[in-house]
Amino acid sequence: MQLKEPIFPIELFHDHIDAIVEKIRDAIVGDLREEFIEFKAEVRNSGFRIAIETMKRMDSRSRGFPELGQDLTGLVRRIDSLTLDMNRRFEDMGKRIESTMRS
Repeated sequence: MQLKEPIFPIELFHDHIDAIVEKIRDAIVGDLREEFIEFKAEVRNSGFRIAIETMKRMDSRSRGFPELGQDLTGLVRRIDSLTLDMNRRFEDMGKRIESTMRS
């Protein structure tokens, strides 16, 4: 069996192989670079979206803080009022018990 002579003899490309390899490498690296830039932009946009959503949630929660403070102040006042009332009742009960024991 006799080998046929190649259609493109390697000798023709021998002087240009390094240049061809360099062009192929540049094409591959260029495609990878474009994909990375697109990926980076997507991640950056997602990051901004997440940050904006988080800021909106924090803002809506912080808007409720003054109302929460007012509610807590009202509760503290109510507790103070009930405590004073209970103390008065205990004093009255103590006086009644003392008066009953004296009699």
